[in-house]
Amino acid sequence: MWSIMEGLGYDPASVKKRVRLVTASGFELAPQVSLDRFHCLGQEIRDLSVVCHDLPLDHYVDGLLGMDFLRQFDFAIRPKQEVIEID
Repeated sequence: MWSIMEGLGYDPASVKKRVRLVTASGFELAPQVSLDRFHCLGQEIRDLSVVCHDLPLDHYVDGLLGMDFLRQFDFAIRPKQEVIEID
């Protein structure tokens, strides 16, 4: 996640706001970065705050969507079809 943020022109290391995360190994502080715009699932949001934290490499996850993004839409998660539908 850090390399992605840096590639987009953000500097997570310089951000003063930090969020406390619970991880399998304990607690960590991660920078909270405000994105100018965020495009996902065919939707675009401006000024979205995200937490910048690298996930373990062996989990094959690029990121996690939180309710701060999802609550802005009516959506359905369909696990059997492996899709998220947004109205």
